[in-house]
Amino acid sequence: MVIGVLGAVEPLRARARQDAALALYHLSLIPSNMTRLVRSGSRLCCRWLGPGVYESDLLVFCNLAACPDGKGAMLDRNAVAILVGKLRKESGGGDKAVRAVLLTLC
Repeated sequence: MVIGVLGAVEPLRARARQDAALALYHLSLIPSNMTRLVRSGSRLCCRWLGPGVYESDLLVFCNLAACPDGKGAMLDRNAVAILVGKLRKESGGGDKAVRAVLLTLC
């Protein structure tokens, strides 16, 4: 309760999301996991494409885009437009990861 009162809930959520993305990335390295990941996690992952996307999220998107099912799920959820919009807003290291996802989708 004290953690929430002191304002630490948001940083904890951000850290949990980064940890979840890293776990999904490691799971996505195994080809047999990709179909399951697409079926169960592509909707959640595509919601991560919003304003506060982390580089660890983009690693998962690269692996999803390399899989035919994942590519279809991302294209169905308008990932290209979201990524291009993000690319226009960003400068620095994060834009390289966004470009990698876009290239993998092509």
